[in-house]
Amino acid sequence: MGYISAEKGVDALVQKSLSPTRQNEGAYIKDASMFLSEDGVDVVEAHSADGAHFVVLPEEFLFCRDKYYSLHVVSKSLGEARSKAQKLPDAAIVDSLRFNDSDDEYLSQVSLFFHNTEKCDNVMINVTKYGHGFRYNTRCEDLGKVSIGQFRYDTSFTNEEHLDSVKFEICCYGDEMSIYNESLRAYNESVYDPYFEQVYPVYNNVDGGYGFVCAYSSDKCYVHIPH
Repeated sequence: MGYISAEKGVDALVQKSLSPTRQNEGAYIKDASMFLSEDGVDVVEAHSADGAHFVVLPEEFLFCRDKYYSLHVVSKSLGEARSKAQKLPDAAIVDSLRFNDSDDEYLSQVSLFFHNTEKCDNVMINVTKYGHGFRYNTRCEDLGKVSIGQFRYDTSFTNEEHLDSVKFEICCYGDEMSIYNESLRAYNESVYDPYFEQVYPVYNNVDGGYGFVCAYSSDKCYVHIPH
């Protein structure tokens, strides 16, 4: 599993795919290397502290929206694997934020207004809460395909938790994420139903291996929660 993003760089987990009967062998690949490729040419070698989690920091490479990007894994013992080449979708733009205060504490909301382009097939919003110098839980809202959006977040319960702010991150994905999510839904429905004739496979976009890599773009903003 991995992602490619101009805002956050590259992040991927590289391991062996093992059958249930071979789990005792371990998934670690001792001689794996990973590269970010642009239009099929390796341009940056990712670095890893443990040999499994590979990253390219956003300041290490300048991405272009009209180029195709993929992840290329090389291992002398296992061969090569490459993810499907993808363009980075255009990022959604935050137009405005509005705090909808109310005399009724249970009706307090933050309204987030944004728009995106036709190139974005899947919009997700990550909501992260902060308070007293700590980051609390993050939840994800899948909005599907929208061009002009409004997202409302209920802040009434945050007063009880003494939170200071909420971060909204709007993530735009291409059609690869839509295909993956649909395959994951079909898989979950089939694998837990003993009467399904077959288990649907989860979408794989890695040639020479198994896994899923998606390209996305994001925009974020913070809102202070009044108390």
